[in-house]
Amino acid sequence: MIYFYLLLSLTALYYSGRVLLFQLTHLIHRVGGDRRFLIIIWSLIFLPGTIIHELSHFFMAILVGARTGKIEVFPEFLDTENPDGGVALGSVQTPKLNIIQGVLVGLAPALTGLGLLVWLGSLILQSYNLATYQNLAFQIYLFFTVSNSFFPSRTDLNHAIPAAITAAVCIAIAWLVGVQFSLSISDGVASVSKVILVTILLGTTLNLFISFIFFILRKAINR
Repeated sequence: MIYFYLLLSLTALYYSGRVLLFQLTHLIHRVGGDRRFLIIIWSLIFLPGTIIHELSHFFMAILVGARTGKIEVFPEFLDTENPDGGVALGSVQTPKLNIIQGVLVGLAPALTGLGLLVWLGSLILQSYNLATYQNLAFQIYLFFTVSNSFFPSRTDLNHAIPAAITAAVCIAIAWLVGVQFSLSISDGVASVSKVILVTILLGTTLNLFISFIFFILRKAINR
């Protein structure tokens, strides 16, 4: 059941990020900004998260023996003539990867991001208890940027989706031939899962709170 709650909380975090983007988009448009201005503002707000995301790809590629090229952490407009054209917020150049390398490199930001969120969550709690509010503000900002930057992009999932389908088929075949699987989890895994769950819910709450602030600002400008 804990895995279901984790999946549900990750879904909530993802869509709360979409709500945040929606509110920021309308706020930027309300003050006269266009799509490119929105992307620049978004990329600046989440720059620390983007750097962590791309460095996760980079170092995992090195660990699995893949070649790497230059790293981009600032937005790159793919069609300079069209303001509504595609944009890449960050990228790491890699050659063609095999399926194992592709899965590990593609999912590296998610693994790194979850670890950082748990660590930052514990720091936030410590700073709050010690009333060190200067540290608290910075830690909350980092938590906010990482929680909205660790999800894999569509490109990141190019290898992960075929691998997941292959694994699902193998598990189904094993189950059909009589292999028994245990779904029980140890107390240690359950405890870690609960910490991750609380951390993700904190990120969702933070996104919704900031979205509400953007909403209030937009309504105030309308008046």
